Amino acid sequence: MTINKKLSGTKLPITNIKEMNMSLSYRVQFSLVLLTGSAILLAILATIFYYMGTVEVNERFRSSALFKTNAIRKQFQDYTKMMTLTVQSLSQSDSLKKFITKIPFSQREADGDFQHVRSLFLVVIKKHPEFMQLRYIDAQGKEVIRFDRKHSRQEPYEIPKAHLQNKTHRGYFIETAKLPAGSVWFSKLDLNIEHKKIEIPIKPTLRASTPVYIDGTFRGIVIVNTLMNEQLDKIRHFTDDMLVRIVDKDGEYIIHPNSQNSWSRYLSREHTLTDDFPQKAKDILDNEQLVSTKWVSKRLGLENGENLTLIIEMNHKIYAQQFDSVKKITFIIITVLFFILLLVNIFISRLMASVPEKLEKEVNKRTQQLQDKKNELQNQLAFQKTLLKTIPNPIFFKDEQDIYRECNSAFETFLGLKKEQVIGHTMYDLMPKELAEVYHQVDLKLKENREVQTYDAKVHHADGSQKDIIFNEAVILKPNGEMGGIIGVMLDVTELKAAQEELALTNDKLTESYIKSEKMVALGQLIADVAHEINTPLGAIRSAVANLTHFLTQTLEQLPVCFQLLSKQRQHDFFALLQKASQQETTLSSKEKRQYRYALIPQLEKHAIVDAQRMADTLVEMGIYQDIEAFLPLLKESNCPTILNIAYQLTTLQKSTKTITIASERAAKTVLALKSFARYDQTGEKVKANLTEGIETVLTLYHNQAKHGVEIIYNYAELPLIFCYPDNLNQVWTNLLNNALQAMKNKGTLQIDVSVQNHYAVVSITDSGTGIPDDIKPKIFEPFFTTKPAGEGCGLGLDIVKNIIEKHNGKITVTSEQGKTTFNVYLPIN
Repeated sequence: MTINKKLSGTKLPITNIKEMNMSLSYRVQFSLVLLTGSAILLAILATIFYYMGTVEVNERFRSSALFKTNAIRKQFQDYTKMMTLTVQSLSQSDSLKKFITKIPFSQREADGDFQHVRSLFLVVIKKHPEFMQLRYIDAQGKEVIRFDRKHSRQEPYEIPKAHLQNKTHRGYFIETAKLPAGSVWFSKLDLNIEHKKIEIPIKPTLRASTPVYIDGTFRGIVIVNTLMNEQLDKIRHFTDDMLVRIVDKDGEYIIHPNSQNSWSRYLSREHTLTDDFPQKAKDILDNEQLVSTKWVSKRLGLENGENLTLIIEMNHKIYAQQFDSVKKITFIIITVLFFILLLVNIFISRLMASVPEKLEKEVNKRTQQLQDKKNELQNQLAFQKTLLKTIPNPIFFKDEQDIYRECNSAFETFLGLKKEQVIGHTMYDLMPKELAEVYHQVDLKLKENREVQTYDAKVHHADGSQKDIIFNEAVILKPNGEMGGIIGVMLDVTELKAAQEELALTNDKLTESYIKSEKMVALGQLIADVAHEINTPLGAIRSAVANLTHFLTQTLEQLPVCFQLLSKQRQHDFFALLQKASQQETTLSSKEKRQYRYALIPQLEKHAIVDAQRMADTLVEMGIYQDIEAFLPLLKESNCPTILNIAYQLTTLQKSTKTITIASERAAKTVLALKSFARYDQTGEKVKANLTEGIETVLTLYHNQAKHGVEIIYNYAELPLIFCYPDNLNQVWTNLLNNALQAMKNKGTLQIDVSVQNHYAVVSITDSGTGIPDDIKPKIFEPFFTTKPAGEGCGLGLDIVKNIIEKHNGKITVTSEQGKTTFNVYLPIN
């Protein structure tokens, strides 16, 4: 009673009860499913095992039946061959021939040859106990020698002369007499007939006879009658586990498993092959051999030409035992498998009962994760949209059908259209057809190459002006690798191009001023003194422009990805990092950078920052090497190398902007000073001139430098006067000869060759100086490149030379090795 009260007062939680019921329900369901599947599997296996067993039994029968039919056929053929040899040997024996040739007949009987023939026939019939009768019949059909036996294996006896018969009318005598010498006649396999009645008990008989010829004259026949009972009994015993039938060509039975149906053609029995094989009787009689799963038929091929067919059929009573064994083995195997599967089902059903609960928990967990991911994606999408709106450059996105799907406000302003008027339309809807076709061809090339593509174009702004725009476009790929669309950024470089054109114009004027100055002061110090002032700011501008281009083509594309990877707090850290880097204005030496880097690496490694050495390199280059604690959370981000690289690029961009501003102001001051100082009167017209005279004029100017240590070799060919700018060419010879003398330090050999090659006037200037290193040879024609110490050259000399020669539609080449440098100038004659 106490136990019952305790149990009745205990309440299981409803959740546990539901879980137990659910677990039990799932266990029952899994058990039913597994049992059903197991039952089906067992049924299939049982069918397969039983089928394989029956096939094996049928195959054993077929192999055995084929073997036995072949053996019986050979037995019959061997036996008839033996009968053939027997009658042939007797008919061709010398004793028989001597006996036959004795005349008169009375002398034959008394003669010793007759006794010898009788003995020969007696020996043969005794040797073959199955022989019922062995005879010699003369040419008149009269029996001369005859030995008989009543039953097989009884002693043979000779028939007295008084009982010998005339067989002239018998079919075997008539047929044999027609045969040539050596041939053998066989009778059908039949029952022995005495006095025109079938002998009882029946005696299956086969006869073989052959004619006797002496000197080509027919002298009678030798015939043997064989009792076939033993042969047929051997067949029955040989196939005691099968049913044996032998039929003639008409389907009449010779042998039948039921003796009442045997010898139907002689005993007037109506049972034929068609009664036992109604569907296959005709095929059996028409074919040499037939094989089925239940019986095998084969022609015996007797020498008498009779088409006897042997049929061996499966004895179902005997083979039923084998089929029963197959069934028993199959039952045992299936029973064992049943219990194995039963145990497996019990185990699996218990194991699977806990799966639904775990699955439900996992589904809930995944659902929550998906919801969190969805919220995260929505936040990122909102951030991207905000970022897209704040970027001042026009940005657009087109799908794979070239339909605009997204754009920012800067793009709307540039086109002078609202977003609703852009989204869902193509280029052909928003701009003239000719211009749209140009952009379409560019997009097709981008889709084909699938690489970032940059090109510039003239584009009409909404305000009516024409802008120079650099397009940066890239293909967006779907996860399956297919193209998802094109994203593009437009960069307005109208003002930058105007500045470049102004700079180019200033550069041209500067070049002309330099040429004039060179001529006026005979290689004086004015340009050399100004060179440093121009070289430094222009080099800084070039480097800064390269950084700007790199940022626009590569880093800009990574900004959206970078901000997607950062949380709001890390974004705040990112901007703080940029602000601190922009405030650093101290320029560090290589030694100072190395010292700060070595000091920073242990700090980073202490806080488990991955790849601390590379991080330290980047931070020092940005100017951040102290008080890094505030940025440690950002540096610990898994994608920190990418974030820090973008920050470094942005810092470099800021420094490049400052550099361009400072360098432009410095170059502008220098150019202004050169404009004020230099002046050049240019007519802009070509005139006919003699190149050799110009070279000689320049050499005269350098005569004082070359006279003490330079050997000058002249190789001048006859040249026609050519149209050119003589003053400019004189500047070319001035620079080349000045460089040659400086390379030799005014000591060595200077060779000048003037020749004509393929409608070109070729001027070659060769010096014996130290040569030009291979690593700087490609740079010598670049503006502001020089290997001279500061104050001795500005790096514009060869650049000016190249420009002057190209102005004449010519070209300049250089070859150099230790002790020999040659500059070749090619100028068209016509």
